[in-house]
Amino acid sequence: MGRPKGSHNKPSSNAKRRHTLQQKLLAQHPKDEKLLNGILHWTSIRYATMYGRYRLVIDVTCSRCGIRRMESWDNVNKRYRNGILSGSCTHCNSVFRRGPSHPNWKNGRYTSKRGYIYITLKPNSKYLPMSQYSRTQAEGSVGYIPEHRYVMAKKLGRCLKSTEHVHHINGDKTDNRVENLELVNNQSHCLITKLETRIAQLKDTLRKHKIAIPKSPWFPRKRFRL
Repeated sequence: MGRPKGSHNKPSSNAKRRHTLQQKLLAQHPKDEKLLNGILHWTSIRYATMYGRYRLVIDVTCSRCGIRRMESWDNVNKRYRNGILSGSCTHCNSVFRRGPSHPNWKNGRYTSKRGYIYITLKPNSKYLPMSQYSRTQAEGSVGYIPEHRYVMAKKLGRCLKSTEHVHHINGDKTDNRVENLELVNNQSHCLITKLETRIAQLKDTLRKHKIAIPKSPWFPRKRFRL
């Protein structure tokens, strides 16, 4: 049997549903809305092909670069309902949302996986060459440096060499007081680390066999300083 005459001109149920949703959103938001860092163009909401699919899209203009882009309604609607839709594009977010302007900013301090505390340095700091890496920002270059190395360099008044290591006397990597730090070379630092690792293993063995561990060391600390 052939198709009834004039049936190909009738809109499908999906087309009716799309048209209804589009008209409903336009009725709720007849004018464009200004965001924190952009403009949400409600009047431009429409159905278009995006990433190989026919979906509901809307235009958003970034106020920082002035570029008008097309985004899917599903992506915009989630952020709009949660109140986190700023309007900035991806490029402007990567440039301007760094440092104190980032929502996850922790005052320029973070703890690495190895347990060391890292801090940020100002672009005009003379200890910036000691930073292990730097990031370009709108204000300039901000470097991250281990806090114990920064404390020792500030005490000496100069940048530390790559062959100079800063050792924590009490073994606590987060205790970066000046009196808890000592400057050693690479060979001495390796020797001290091996000795402290061996002492920790012996203490674990004594605890395992329930043998009391002496509270005071057998030898003064100064005798082992190299």
